[in-house]
Amino acid sequence: MDRPQITELMRAMDGAQAAGGQAPLGTVSAVDALAAALSERVIAADLKPGDRIRESTLAAEYQVARHTARSALSRLTTSGLMTYQPNRGWSVSEVSPEEFADITFLRIGLEVQAMREIAARGEKVSPEARGLLEQLLNTELEMSWPERLKIDMELHRALVDQAGSQRLSEAYRGVQLSLQLYFAARLDWFESMPEKEFRDLHRTLCDVIDSGDPDLVERHLRQQLDYNITSD
Repeated sequence: MDRPQITELMRAMDGAQAAGGQAPLGTVSAVDALAAALSERVIAADLKPGDRIRESTLAAEYQVARHTARSALSRLTTSGLMTYQPNRGWSVSEVSPEEFADITFLRIGLEVQAMREIAARGEKVSPEARGLLEQLLNTELEMSWPERLKIDMELHRALVDQAGSQRLSEAYRGVQLSLQLYFAARLDWFESMPEKEFRDLHRTLCDVIDSGDPDLVERHLRQQLDYNITSD
């Protein structure tokens, strides 16, 4: 959904709420839509860590009521994507290198547990994850690094979800929010990385899961993810 569509949806939702109406079941709320739109802008590096977000400007940009903008920002503050400071307002959260190292340590633990489980059960990579991998491998698609990293995150999340643990998946989603913040600030890491190397890492990850060897899966994952800690 592009920005004009999001804006139109949110205006309609705001109008219904102001009239005392209820949104149809299954329809995303204006707050949900705005929170999702802002999250996408952070992932796309359109909004960068440290950027100030003014409630009034946001409401005008998306043509929604200020209470809708405030609620969306509050929700993202709870999730860690935004930071609120009295007398200063909201800004996109920042993640220090030390925090990122700690987050990556947790990420490795969660991914290793999930993907070892998939391999130990003798399962192949799910169709969802395989489809995301094919997007990364498609050299005919012109993608920016933010777009490529978004698919990368979706692929890893699909593999974690395949393990079948709701609690593990929920914990992993929290980890990914912080990862996205740091990646948005350090796109230079990836822009200097050969695209073929990036593709090959993910192709190999899916291949070792399909091999059914949990120890091989763990070795590859630790090698793939450790560079995030040790890179300058």
